[in-house]
Amino acid sequence: MDEVLKKTKKESSLFLITLATVVLGLDYVWNFIPGLPGFFSLNRFVFLAVFAVDVLLFSDKYIRSLRMYLVCGLILIGCLPFLVFDGKSFGADFLVNGLKLLGIFAYLIFFYFNCRDSKTAGRISTILFLSTGVMAVYVMGSQLGILGAKIHRWRGAVQFTSASGIFDPNIISLSFLPAFAFGPLIGYHWKNISGKKRDLIVILYICFCFAAFFQLNSRAGSLAVAASLIASLILRFIILPREERGGRLNSIIFLILIIGAFVYTQIQYNILGPIIGIYGETYLNTDTSFAIRQDSYTYLFNSLLSSPSLFGGGYRDYWQESGWMGKWPHSVFVDVYIRGGLLFLVTYISLYIGSMIKSLRGAFATQEIALKGCFAGFFCFMVGFLPMAITLSMEGKKLPWAIIGCIFGLAAARDNKNRSGTYT
Repeated sequence: MDEVLKKTKKESSLFLITLATVVLGLDYVWNFIPGLPGFFSLNRFVFLAVFAVDVLLFSDKYIRSLRMYLVCGLILIGCLPFLVFDGKSFGADFLVNGLKLLGIFAYLIFFYFNCRDSKTAGRISTILFLSTGVMAVYVMGSQLGILGAKIHRWRGAVQFTSASGIFDPNIISLSFLPAFAFGPLIGYHWKNISGKKRDLIVILYICFCFAAFFQLNSRAGSLAVAASLIASLILRFIILPREERGGRLNSIIFLILIIGAFVYTQIQYNILGPIIGIYGETYLNTDTSFAIRQDSYTYLFNSLLSSPSLFGGGYRDYWQESGWMGKWPHSVFVDVYIRGGLLFLVTYISLYIGSMIKSLRGAFATQEIALKGCFAGFFCFMVGFLPMAITLSMEGKKLPWAIIGCIFGLAAARDNKNRSGTYT
């Protein structure tokens, strides 16, 4: 009877994790409907309900460790001055910014305590991988005039479109990362499909996402996608044990097929043409967006070297010193410092670097091949997110925080298993 009850609880917990991951991957799906206010999103309603149910039914797992609560506490302390004093309207700004911060904490904590084994991590990776396809369909629909609309833009002498519908193309780029980070490694925990058929499906899927992604024509996004995909293809080959020669050969064939499919797609549809033209028309000495990024990092370095602020103080000082009144810094790290001071910046950098170290170490130190694939996929996502973190203001987006939670939770469970012999 106890075994049946334990199995039922585990399946119920996995169902809630699955539902929460679907919300994470498809958070923007409600906003595909024209005219629907941006306030209506899955994470503001469905995820909070899932999180509340999980806490009520499985509260014991949320008291296993205090580390992540301490991290959230440090961030909250650093951001308190920003939450209270920043903005024109005390009530509205405090409420909106406070809810955004609590949303970040909810995703970080939920996935930290729930991503505990290869089955759960594999489920999370698969759902996020498949969720990219929904976004790819939306982008292609925008390109074809079925959903949303294309935005016509100019850079120098190059005219191009951004088929992002009602969304910022850079936000959409973040949603594309799981396809390229997890795709080449997804087969390590897909056991129900034969190897050759699985690889063919994954290659075709990646190529479709690739073709859709380049309709966005996002410079930062293209760097992120390239970094994720290259890292994933490399790790697909090197994390396999030496004795599995067949697996290494399949990795080489997979790489050749991916390259061949990309070359064919480029020759047939010239999907890289606009983004190559945009890069060709980007001159760092005259590019406004590059100047904003350069000035934001100058502000950060000057502040850190002269009189670093322990707590966040808001954007007023940044705007005054940089001269870009009303412009965002285009950097996660600068945004984090502005909102939470040195306390938030050090905490965030520790989380980011720590997640990359733990995921890479797990990909090589773990013996279970499915777990290797999960760690490697998470690492490739964080590698791809780095160009976006350096060049865009995306500190409030939930997906990277959830992946950080997954990495730390999975690493903690692996360490517990090494000590006790069983996962907790």
